[in-house]
Amino acid sequence: MKILLFLALLNVSYAQSGQALYKTKCASCHNLNPTKPGSIGPDIAGSSLELVRLKTQNRTYPANYKPKRKTRVMPIIKLSETQIKNIHEYINTFLKKK
Repeated sequence: MKILLFLALLNVSYAQSGQALYKTKCASCHNLNPTKPGSIGPDIAGSSLELVRLKTQNRTYPANYKPKRKTRVMPIIKLSETQIKNIHEYINTFLKKK
């Protein structure tokens, strides 16, 4: 039971770190609310970890992924693997708040 509580708190910590990263690195294009489309980028709530990793690091999509927009303006954003996971955790946690 204590282990599950620890893991739940750890995920909250990741999401909090991811929120700060999302606000500084993503929100200006995607929207402060990741469930809504931004002025440049689409909504990204619920995106897979693979999609977040590939788009931020390589500007590519996972195999068989259909982009939400045809624009190709997403820049490469230098992030560590931990930062990528934190952003992913945040955008997925946000989806649960609906």
